Amino acid sequence: MDIFTNLWNNWSNYEKITTLILVISIIIFIPISVYFFTKNKKLSILSLTSLLIIGILTIASFLFIPFIFDIHISNMFKLVPLMCLFINILNIGTMVGYYSVNRKKKDFELIDLHQECMRDTFKLSVILILLFCLSTIFLSATLLTVILTSLVVSLLTIWLNYTLLIKFVK
Repeated sequence: MDIFTNLWNNWSNYEKITTLILVISIIIFIPISVYFFTKNKKLSILSLTSLLIIGILTIASFLFIPFIFDIHISNMFKLVPLMCLFINILNIGTMVGYYSVNRKKKDFELIDLHQECMRDTFKLSVILILLFCLSTIFLSATLLTVILTSLVVSLLTIWLNYTLLIKFVK
C-alpha cells in the first residue's frame, strides 16, 4: 500500500483532479457509447465490467511488481494503465463494430459474435506478443517491466472479455 500512498503524495492537486475526472468520464462514456451503438444492455454491461477488470488487474500488478522484479514503481508506470486501456478499448471496439454491422442480418445470432470475438482476441494476442518480443531488445530493465506489465494485464483483460462474452451470450 506504500506504493499508492507515495504516488498519491507525490502528485499535485491538478494531477489528482484530472486523473479522477478522466477515470470517471471513461467509466461513464464507454458503456454509454457501447449502448448507443449496439442498443444492447449486455454488451454495455460487458464493457463496464471490462473496464473494472482492467482497473483491478492494473492495481494488482502494481502491488506485485516490486516483489517479483525488485523494481521501484516510478512515474514511468503511469503508462501501464494507458496502454492497457487503449488495447481494451480496441478489443471492445471490435466487438461493438462487428455487432453493429451484422445485427440486422437475418441469420445473425450472438453466437456469431462469440466466434468473431474469439478470432479477434487470438489475433490481438499474437500481435501484442510479437510487438513485445520485437521491443525487448532495445529496452532498459524498468521500461521492459512496464511493457511486460502492460502486456500481461492486456492479455488477461482481453481473454477475460472473451470469457465474459460467453457468459453474456448465453
